[in-house]
Amino acid sequence: QSIKLSFADIKSITEIGIDHSFLNYKKELVQYGYQVGKISLKKKTVLFNKID
Repeated sequence: QSIKLSFADIKSITEIGIDHSFLNYKKELVQYGYQVGKISLKKKTVLFNKID
């Protein structure tokens, strides 16, 4: 199971822009059972994969 969010969605949820503090955001996501998969700069989306 995975979730795809746009950069704008991520910013509205976390108040963190992809261009700023994104590595910290990736670390926090692991606590919730997700890891960052594919980041598409062209489509401005991030795919989060569920960790089994």
